[in-house]
Amino acid sequence: MKKYLIALFSFLFTFPSIAQNADKSEINSTQPEIVTLGIGTGYNSFFGDYLKAENISPFTNIRSAYFLTLEKRLGNTFGIQLIASKGFLSDNERSTSVINNRNFESSILQVGTNFIFHFDNDFMIKRKSTFSPYISAGISYLKFDSYGDLMRGNDTTYYYWNNGEIWDVNQNDTSNTGSQVIRDYTYETLLEDSAVAYNRSTFSIPITLGFKFKLSKSLEGRIFGTYNLTLTDWIDNTMENDNNDTYGFIGFSINYKFRKANKAEKEKYKDVNFKDISNADEDMDGVKDINDNCSHTPDGVKVDKSGCPLDNDNDGIPNYIDLQKNSPAGANVDELGREITDSIINNRIFLRDSIETERNKMFSDSASTGKLYKILNSDIDFNNLDSSLKDELTSLLNPADQNHDGRISKDEITTAINAFFDGENSLESENLYDLIDFYFEQN
Repeated sequence: MKKYLIALFSFLFTFPSIAQNADKSEINSTQPEIVTLGIGTGYNSFFGDYLKAENISPFTNIRSAYFLTLEKRLGNTFGIQLIASKGFLSDNERSTSVINNRNFESSILQVGTNFIFHFDNDFMIKRKSTFSPYISAGISYLKFDSYGDLMRGNDTTYYYWNNGEIWDVNQNDTSNTGSQVIRDYTYETLLEDSAVAYNRSTFSIPITLGFKFKLSKSLEGRIFGTYNLTLTDWIDNTMENDNNDTYGFIGFSINYKFRKANKAEKEKYKDVNFKDISNADEDMDGVKDINDNCSHTPDGVKVDKSGCPLDNDNDGIPNYIDLQKNSPAGANVDELGREITDSIINNRIFLRDSIETERNKMFSDSASTGKLYKILNSDIDFNNLDSSLKDELTSLLNPADQNHDGRISKDEITTAINAFFDGENSLESENLYDLIDFYFEQN
Protein backbone atom coordinates (compact mmCIF):
# COMPACT_ATOMS: atom_id res chain seq x y z
CA MET A 1 0.00 0.00 0.00
CA LYS A 2 2.86 2.39 0.80
CA LYS A 3 4.24 1.92 -2.71
CA TYR A 4 0.85 2.86 -4.19
CA LEU A 5 0.65 6.00 -2.02
CA ILE A 6 4.18 7.09 -2.98
CA ALA A 7 3.40 6.61 -6.67
CA LEU A 8 0.13 8.53 -6.33
CA PHE A 9 1.86 11.33 -4.43
CA SER A 10 4.52 11.71 -7.15
CA PHE A 11 1.91 11.72 -9.90
CA LEU A 12 -0.25 14.35 -8.22
CA PHE A 13 2.61 16.78 -7.71
CA THR A 14 4.21 16.49 -11.14
CA PHE A 15 1.14 16.40 -13.40
CA PRO A 16 -0.07 19.98 -12.77
CA SER A 17 3.00 21.31 -14.57
CA ILE A 18 1.33 20.36 -17.86
CA ALA A 19 -2.15 21.52 -16.89
CA GLN A 20 -4.01 23.94 -19.11
CA ASN A 21 -6.54 26.60 -18.14
CA ALA A 22 -10.08 25.25 -17.89
CA ASP A 23 -11.74 28.60 -18.30
CA LYS A 24 -10.11 31.80 -19.53
CA SER A 25 -12.61 33.91 -17.63
CA GLU A 26 -12.22 34.38 -13.87
CA ILE A 27 -15.35 32.48 -12.89
CA ASN A 28 -14.26 32.34 -9.24
CA SER A 29 -14.32 36.15 -8.95
CA THR A 30 -17.61 36.72 -10.78
CA GLN A 31 -19.43 33.69 -9.35
CA PRO A 32 -17.79 32.50 -6.10
CA GLU A 33 -18.42 28.97 -4.86
CA ILE A 34 -21.04 28.44 -2.16
CA VAL A 35 -20.68 24.70 -1.47
CA THR A 36 -19.53 21.68 -3.44
CA LEU A 37 -21.56 18.46 -3.43
CA GLY A 38 -19.80 15.22 -4.34
CA ILE A 39 -20.84 11.63 -4.86
CA GLY A 40 -18.49 8.76 -5.55
CA THR A 41 -17.45 5.16 -5.17
CA GLY A 42 -14.30 3.12 -4.70
CA TYR A 43 -12.66 0.17 -2.92
CA ASN A 44 -11.46 -0.51 0.62
CA SER A 45 -8.42 -2.65 1.35
CA PHE A 46 -7.97 -3.83 4.96
CA PHE A 47 -4.66 -4.22 6.86
CA GLY A 48 -4.99 -6.05 10.18
CA ASP A 49 -3.55 -8.94 12.17
CA TYR A 50 -4.09 -11.82 9.77
CA LEU A 51 -1.08 -13.52 8.21
CA LYS A 52 -0.80 -13.68 4.43
CA ALA A 53 0.71 -16.70 2.76
CA GLU A 54 2.82 -16.06 -0.32
CA ASN A 55 0.29 -17.82 -2.56
CA ILE A 56 -2.59 -15.60 -1.42
CA SER A 57 -3.41 -12.64 -3.68
CA PRO A 58 -3.22 -9.22 -1.95
CA PHE A 59 -6.49 -8.35 -3.70
CA THR A 60 -8.61 -10.91 -1.80
CA ASN A 61 -9.41 -8.27 0.83
CA ILE A 62 -10.71 -5.57 -1.54
CA ARG A 63 -14.34 -4.53 -0.93
CA SER A 64 -16.58 -1.83 -2.40
CA ALA A 65 -17.75 1.42 -0.81
CA TYR A 66 -19.62 4.56 -1.79
CA PHE A 67 -19.76 8.02 -0.25
CA LEU A 68 -21.29 11.49 -0.23
CA THR A 69 -19.44 14.74 0.53
CA LEU A 70 -20.35 18.36 1.19
CA GLU A 71 -17.51 20.85 1.02
CA LYS A 72 -17.06 24.55 1.76
CA ARG A 73 -13.97 26.31 0.47
CA LEU A 74 -12.60 28.87 2.93
CA GLY A 75 -10.67 31.33 0.78
CA ASN A 76 -8.20 30.21 -1.86
CA THR A 77 -6.23 27.62 0.08
CA PHE A 78 -8.27 25.88 2.78
CA GLY A 79 -11.59 24.10 2.92
CA ILE A 80 -13.71 21.99 5.23
CA GLN A 81 -15.51 18.82 4.15
CA LEU A 82 -18.27 16.66 5.62
CA ILE A 83 -18.21 13.06 4.44
CA ALA A 84 -20.43 10.03 4.93
CA SER A 85 -19.53 6.64 3.50
CA LYS A 86 -20.82 3.09 3.62
CA GLY A 87 -19.03 -0.01 2.50
CA PHE A 88 -17.30 -3.22 3.56
CA LEU A 89 -14.00 -4.40 5.04
CA SER A 90 -12.76 -7.96 4.74
CA ASP A 91 -9.71 -10.14 5.15
CA ASN A 92 -8.97 -13.83 4.68
CA GLU A 93 -6.14 -15.89 6.13
CA ARG A 94 -4.98 -19.19 4.63
CA SER A 95 -2.25 -21.39 6.05
CA THR A 96 -1.20 -24.99 6.66
CA SER A 97 -1.28 -24.03 10.31
CA VAL A 98 -4.75 -25.08 11.45
CA ILE A 99 -5.25 -22.06 13.73
CA ASN A 100 -4.24 -19.53 11.04
CA ASN A 101 -7.22 -19.86 8.73
CA ARG A 102 -9.32 -16.98 9.95
CA ASN A 103 -11.61 -14.72 7.93
CA PHE A 104 -14.09 -11.91 8.42
CA GLU A 105 -16.24 -9.39 6.58
CA SER A 106 -17.76 -6.29 8.14
CA SER A 107 -20.12 -3.62 6.90
CA ILE A 108 -18.91 -0.18 7.98
CA LEU A 109 -20.46 3.25 8.33
CA GLN A 110 -18.10 6.20 8.47
CA VAL A 111 -19.09 9.84 9.13
CA GLY A 112 -16.59 12.62 9.64
CA THR A 113 -14.98 15.96 8.92
CA ASN A 114 -11.86 16.68 6.87
CA PHE A 115 -9.75 19.80 6.54
CA ILE A 116 -8.49 20.31 2.99
CA PHE A 117 -5.44 22.07 1.60
CA HIS A 118 -5.93 23.12 -2.05
CA PHE A 119 -2.88 23.62 -4.25
CA ASP A 120 -4.82 25.66 -6.86
CA ASN A 121 -4.63 28.72 -4.60
CA ASP A 122 -3.11 31.21 -7.10
CA PHE A 123 0.21 30.84 -5.27
CA MET A 124 1.28 27.29 -6.06
CA ILE A 125 -1.08 26.67 -8.98
CA LYS A 126 -3.53 29.03 -10.70
CA ARG A 127 -7.05 28.78 -9.34
CA LYS A 128 -8.41 28.41 -12.88
CA SER A 129 -6.09 25.52 -13.79
CA THR A 130 -7.75 22.44 -15.19
CA PHE A 131 -5.74 20.03 -13.05
CA SER A 132 -4.56 20.35 -9.45
CA PRO A 133 -3.84 18.20 -6.37
CA TYR A 134 -5.11 18.54 -2.82
CA ILE A 135 -4.44 16.93 0.55
CA SER A 136 -6.71 16.49 3.55
CA ALA A 137 -6.84 15.05 7.05
CA GLY A 138 -9.61 14.77 9.60
CA ILE A 139 -11.43 12.57 12.05
CA SER A 140 -14.36 10.18 11.52
CA TYR A 141 -16.74 8.11 13.57
CA LEU A 142 -16.51 4.46 12.44
CA LYS A 143 -19.05 1.72 13.12
CA PHE A 144 -18.25 -1.89 12.21
CA ASP A 145 -19.89 -5.29 12.70
CA SER A 146 -17.71 -8.28 11.78
CA TYR A 147 -18.95 -11.70 10.68
CA GLY A 148 -16.98 -14.83 9.76
CA ASP A 149 -17.46 -17.58 7.20
CA LEU A 150 -17.21 -20.49 9.61
CA MET A 151 -19.78 -22.84 8.10
CA ARG A 152 -20.90 -24.12 4.75
CA GLY A 153 -24.61 -23.45 4.69
CA ASN A 154 -26.07 -23.65 8.17
CA ASP A 155 -24.97 -27.14 9.20
CA THR A 156 -21.45 -27.89 7.96
CA THR A 157 -18.53 -26.55 9.98
CA TYR A 158 -15.21 -25.95 8.24
CA TYR A 159 -12.25 -27.95 9.55
CA TYR A 160 -8.84 -26.91 8.26
CA TRP A 161 -6.24 -29.69 7.95
CA ASN A 162 -2.51 -29.14 8.07
CA ASN A 163 -2.19 -30.21 4.42
CA GLY A 164 -4.15 -27.07 3.42
CA GLU A 165 -7.44 -28.86 2.73
CA ILE A 166 -10.87 -28.09 4.19
CA TRP A 167 -13.03 -30.96 5.45
CA ASP A 168 -16.36 -31.34 7.19
CA VAL A 169 -14.73 -33.40 9.96
CA ASN A 170 -11.78 -32.83 12.27
CA GLN A 171 -8.42 -34.09 11.02
CA ASN A 172 -8.19 -36.41 14.01
CA ASP A 173 -11.54 -38.02 13.23
CA THR A 174 -10.89 -41.66 12.28
CA SER A 175 -14.44 -42.60 11.39
CA ASN A 176 -13.76 -42.14 7.64
CA THR A 177 -17.18 -40.53 7.21
CA GLY A 178 -15.98 -37.03 6.28
CA SER A 179 -15.51 -35.37 2.93
CA GLN A 180 -13.55 -32.43 1.55
CA VAL A 181 -15.49 -29.17 1.09
CA ILE A 182 -15.03 -25.71 -0.43
CA ARG A 183 -15.83 -22.44 1.31
CA ASP A 184 -19.01 -20.66 0.19
CA TYR A 185 -17.74 -17.19 1.29
CA THR A 186 -20.99 -16.43 3.05
CA TYR A 187 -20.13 -14.62 6.26
CA GLU A 188 -22.89 -15.93 8.49
CA THR A 189 -21.44 -16.01 12.02
CA LEU A 190 -21.11 -12.94 14.26
CA LEU A 191 -17.53 -12.79 15.54
CA GLU A 192 -16.91 -12.24 19.25
CA ASP A 193 -13.90 -12.58 21.50
CA SER A 194 -14.28 -14.96 24.41
CA ALA A 195 -12.33 -12.75 26.79
CA VAL A 196 -12.93 -9.17 25.65
CA ALA A 197 -16.31 -7.53 25.00
CA TYR A 198 -14.87 -4.92 22.64
CA ASN A 199 -16.75 -1.87 21.35
CA ARG A 200 -17.97 -2.17 17.75
CA SER A 201 -17.57 1.54 17.09
CA THR A 202 -14.46 3.70 17.15
CA PHE A 203 -12.80 6.71 15.55
CA SER A 204 -10.61 6.90 12.49
CA ILE A 205 -8.08 9.43 11.21
CA PRO A 206 -8.26 9.63 7.38
CA ILE A 207 -5.31 11.11 5.45
CA THR A 208 -5.96 11.80 1.77
CA LEU A 209 -3.95 12.65 -1.32
CA GLY A 210 -6.22 13.67 -4.17
CA PHE A 211 -6.23 14.98 -7.70
CA LYS A 212 -9.06 17.00 -9.24
CA PHE A 213 -9.76 17.92 -12.84
CA LYS A 214 -12.30 20.51 -13.92
CA LEU A 215 -14.92 19.43 -16.46
CA SER A 216 -16.78 22.77 -16.60
CA LYS A 217 -17.17 25.92 -14.51
CA SER A 218 -19.24 24.00 -11.95
CA LEU A 219 -18.39 20.33 -12.48
CA GLU A 220 -15.19 18.51 -11.60
CA GLY A 221 -13.96 14.96 -11.17
CA ARG A 222 -11.69 13.71 -8.39
CA ILE A 223 -9.40 10.69 -8.01
CA PHE A 224 -7.87 10.12 -4.58
CA GLY A 225 -6.39 7.70 -2.10
CA THR A 226 -7.14 7.70 1.63
CA TYR A 227 -5.27 5.92 4.42
CA ASN A 228 -7.47 5.37 7.50
CA LEU A 229 -5.78 4.95 10.88
CA THR A 230 -8.41 3.47 13.20
CA LEU A 231 -8.30 3.66 17.00
CA THR A 232 -9.13 -0.03 17.48
CA ASP A 233 -7.46 -3.38 16.80
CA TRP A 234 -10.69 -5.39 16.89
CA ILE A 235 -12.20 -4.92 13.43
CA ASP A 236 -10.93 -8.39 12.41
CA ASN A 237 -11.88 -9.80 15.85
CA THR A 238 -8.19 -10.29 16.62
CA MET A 239 -5.65 -8.36 18.68
CA GLU A 240 -2.21 -9.90 18.29
CA ASN A 241 0.15 -6.92 18.18
CA ASP A 242 0.40 -3.34 19.31
CA ASN A 243 -0.79 -1.90 15.99
CA ASN A 244 -4.35 -0.75 15.44
CA ASP A 245 -6.18 -1.86 12.31
CA THR A 246 -5.88 0.31 9.21
CA TYR A 247 -7.39 0.30 5.77
CA GLY A 248 -6.88 2.11 2.50
CA PHE A 249 -9.43 3.50 0.09
CA ILE A 250 -9.03 4.34 -3.60
CA GLY A 251 -11.97 6.34 -4.95
CA PHE A 252 -13.43 8.48 -7.69
CA SER A 253 -16.09 11.18 -7.37
CA ILE A 254 -18.06 13.70 -9.39
CA ASN A 255 -18.40 17.07 -7.65
CA TYR A 256 -20.81 19.89 -8.45
CA LYS A 257 -20.07 23.46 -7.33
CA PHE A 258 -23.06 25.57 -6.37
CA ARG A 259 -22.15 29.18 -7.21
CA LYS A 260 -23.49 32.62 -6.43
CA ALA A 261 -25.34 34.47 -9.19
CA ASN A 262 -23.23 36.60 -11.51
CA LYS A 263 -23.19 40.04 -9.88
CA ALA A 264 -22.80 41.94 -13.17
CA GLU A 265 -25.70 40.07 -14.77
CA LYS A 266 -27.83 40.54 -11.69
CA GLU A 267 -27.22 44.31 -11.69
CA LYS A 268 -28.62 44.58 -15.22
CA TYR A 269 -32.08 43.64 -14.01
CA LYS A 270 -32.12 45.16 -10.53
CA ASP A 271 -34.62 47.87 -11.59
CA VAL A 272 -36.83 45.49 -13.56
CA ASN A 273 -40.11 44.56 -11.89
CA PHE A 274 -40.61 41.05 -13.22
CA LYS A 275 -43.91 40.75 -11.38
CA ASP A 276 -45.35 43.69 -13.32
CA ILE A 277 -44.01 42.24 -16.56
CA SER A 278 -45.59 38.86 -15.93
CA ASN A 279 -48.95 40.52 -15.14
CA ALA A 280 -48.90 43.03 -18.02
CA ASP A 281 -51.83 43.14 -20.47
CA GLU A 282 -51.02 45.81 -23.04
CA ASP A 283 -54.15 45.44 -25.20
CA MET A 284 -56.42 45.06 -22.15
CA ASP A 285 -58.17 41.99 -23.53
CA GLY A 286 -58.03 40.10 -20.23
CA VAL A 287 -55.18 37.80 -21.29
CA LYS A 288 -51.69 38.51 -19.87
CA ASP A 289 -49.05 39.40 -22.46
CA ILE A 290 -46.96 36.41 -21.44
CA ASN A 291 -49.80 34.14 -22.62
CA ASP A 292 -51.20 36.40 -25.37
CA ASN A 293 -50.64 35.01 -28.87
CA CYS A 294 -52.36 37.98 -30.53
CA SER A 295 -51.08 41.31 -29.25
CA HIS A 296 -52.77 44.67 -29.91
CA THR A 297 -56.29 43.28 -30.13
CA PRO A 298 -58.73 46.18 -30.86
CA ASP A 299 -60.72 47.52 -27.90
CA GLY A 300 -63.91 45.63 -27.10
CA VAL A 301 -63.13 42.59 -29.27
CA LYS A 302 -63.86 39.27 -27.58
CA VAL A 303 -60.89 36.91 -27.42
CA ASP A 304 -60.21 33.26 -26.59
CA LYS A 305 -57.93 31.99 -23.80
CA SER A 306 -54.87 32.63 -26.02
CA GLY A 307 -55.80 36.29 -26.49
CA CYS A 308 -56.82 35.92 -30.15
CA PRO A 309 -60.10 37.36 -31.51
CA LEU A 310 -62.92 34.81 -31.72
CA ASP A 311 -63.42 33.10 -35.07
CA ASN A 312 -66.52 30.93 -34.76
CA ASP A 313 -66.46 29.53 -38.30
CA ASN A 314 -62.68 28.93 -38.25
CA ASP A 315 -62.14 30.56 -41.63
CA GLY A 316 -59.12 32.58 -40.45
CA ILE A 317 -61.06 35.85 -40.33
CA PRO A 318 -61.98 37.01 -36.77
CA ASN A 319 -65.66 37.63 -35.98
CA TYR A 320 -65.31 41.39 -35.62
CA ILE A 321 -64.45 41.85 -39.32
CA ASP A 322 -66.13 38.74 -40.70
CA LEU A 323 -69.07 39.66 -42.97
CA GLN A 324 -70.04 36.01 -43.38
CA LYS A 325 -70.21 34.56 -39.87
CA ASN A 326 -70.89 30.97 -40.91
CA SER A 327 -68.65 30.25 -43.89
CA PRO A 328 -68.76 26.60 -45.04
CA ALA A 329 -65.99 24.43 -43.60
CA GLY A 330 -62.89 24.50 -45.82
CA ALA A 331 -64.18 27.35 -48.01
CA ASN A 332 -61.73 29.89 -49.46
CA VAL A 333 -62.63 33.34 -48.17
CA ASP A 334 -61.56 36.90 -48.87
CA GLU A 335 -60.18 39.40 -46.35
CA LEU A 336 -63.69 40.04 -45.03
CA GLY A 337 -64.49 36.37 -44.45
CA ARG A 338 -66.77 36.00 -47.47
CA GLU A 339 -66.65 32.81 -49.49
CA ILE A 340 -64.94 33.55 -52.80
CA THR A 341 -67.41 33.11 -55.67
CA ASP A 342 -67.37 33.88 -59.39
CA SER A 343 -69.36 37.06 -58.80
CA ILE A 344 -66.82 38.37 -56.27
CA ILE A 345 -63.97 37.60 -58.68
CA ASN A 346 -65.77 39.44 -61.52
CA ASN A 347 -66.48 42.44 -59.26
CA ARG A 348 -62.80 42.59 -58.33
CA ILE A 349 -61.75 42.58 -61.98
CA PHE A 350 -64.30 45.26 -62.81
CA LEU A 351 -63.21 47.37 -59.84
CA ARG A 352 -59.57 47.11 -60.86
CA ASP A 353 -60.36 48.22 -64.42
CA SER A 354 -62.47 51.10 -63.07
CA ILE A 355 -59.66 52.30 -60.84
CA GLU A 356 -57.19 52.18 -63.71
CA THR A 357 -59.57 54.14 -65.96
CA GLU A 358 -60.20 56.74 -63.25
CA ARG A 359 -56.48 57.08 -62.59
CA ASN A 360 -55.71 57.68 -66.24
CA LYS A 361 -58.51 60.22 -66.44
CA MET A 362 -57.30 62.07 -63.34
CA PHE A 363 -53.76 62.05 -64.57
CA SER A 364 -54.67 63.35 -68.04
CA ASP A 365 -56.89 66.09 -66.61
CA SER A 366 -54.33 67.25 -64.04
CA ALA A 367 -53.40 70.89 -64.39
CA SER A 368 -49.78 70.19 -63.65
CA THR A 369 -49.23 67.07 -65.78
CA GLY A 370 -52.02 66.90 -68.31
CA LYS A 371 -49.98 68.07 -71.27
CA LEU A 372 -47.02 66.00 -70.10
CA TYR A 373 -49.17 62.89 -70.06
CA LYS A 374 -50.00 63.52 -73.73
CA ILE A 375 -46.32 63.92 -74.51
CA LEU A 376 -45.58 60.56 -72.89
CA ASN A 377 -48.11 58.91 -75.19
CA SER A 378 -46.57 60.43 -78.33
CA ASP A 379 -43.24 60.22 -80.14
CA ILE A 380 -42.43 63.95 -79.80
CA ASP A 381 -38.74 64.57 -79.19
CA PHE A 382 -37.92 66.57 -76.05
CA ASN A 383 -35.72 68.97 -77.99
CA ASN A 384 -38.55 69.76 -80.44
CA LEU A 385 -41.15 70.71 -77.78
CA ASP A 386 -42.52 74.22 -77.71
CA SER A 387 -41.00 76.40 -75.03
CA SER A 388 -43.97 76.27 -72.59
CA LEU A 389 -44.16 72.48 -72.56
CA LYS A 390 -40.40 72.25 -72.41
CA ASP A 391 -40.33 74.60 -69.41
CA GLU A 392 -43.14 72.67 -67.71
CA LEU A 393 -41.43 69.33 -68.26
CA THR A 394 -38.06 70.72 -67.17
CA SER A 395 -39.61 72.16 -64.00
CA LEU A 396 -41.13 68.79 -63.18
CA LEU A 397 -38.04 66.73 -63.91
CA ASN A 398 -35.36 69.09 -62.64
CA PRO A 399 -35.20 67.74 -59.05
CA ALA A 400 -34.54 64.19 -60.30
CA ASP A 401 -33.22 64.35 -63.86
CA GLN A 402 -29.53 64.48 -63.05
CA ASN A 403 -28.25 63.88 -66.58
CA HIS A 404 -30.88 66.25 -68.16
CA ASP A 405 -31.98 63.78 -70.83
CA GLY A 406 -35.69 64.37 -70.31
CA ARG A 407 -36.24 60.95 -68.73
CA ILE A 408 -36.17 59.53 -65.21
CA SER A 409 -34.09 56.38 -64.62
CA LYS A 410 -34.57 53.90 -61.80
CA ASP A 411 -31.52 55.23 -59.92
CA GLU A 412 -32.71 58.83 -60.36
CA ILE A 413 -36.21 58.23 -58.98
CA THR A 414 -34.71 56.23 -56.05
CA THR A 415 -32.33 59.06 -55.24
CA ALA A 416 -35.16 61.61 -55.44
CA ILE A 417 -37.38 59.59 -53.06
CA ASN A 418 -34.57 59.12 -50.53
CA ALA A 419 -33.64 62.80 -50.67
CA PHE A 420 -37.29 63.78 -50.12
CA PHE A 421 -37.58 61.70 -46.95
CA ASP A 422 -34.17 62.90 -45.75
CA GLY A 423 -35.20 66.54 -46.33
CA GLU A 424 -32.35 67.10 -48.78
CA ASN A 425 -34.37 68.54 -51.69
CA SER A 426 -37.15 71.08 -52.14
CA LEU A 427 -39.73 68.65 -53.50
CA GLU A 428 -43.29 68.88 -52.23
CA SER A 429 -45.27 65.69 -51.80
CA GLU A 430 -47.45 66.48 -54.84
CA ASN A 431 -44.36 67.00 -57.00
CA LEU A 432 -42.95 63.68 -55.80
CA TYR A 433 -46.17 61.89 -56.75
CA ASP A 434 -46.02 63.49 -60.22
CA LEU A 435 -42.42 62.34 -60.63
CA ILE A 436 -43.32 58.80 -59.65
CA ASP A 437 -46.25 58.77 -62.06
CA PHE A 438 -44.01 60.16 -64.78
CA TYR A 439 -41.40 57.44 -64.11
CA PHE A 440 -43.92 54.62 -64.56
CA GLU A 441 -45.74 56.21 -67.50
CA GLN A 442 -42.53 56.85 -69.48
CA ASN A 443 -41.79 53.16 -69.43
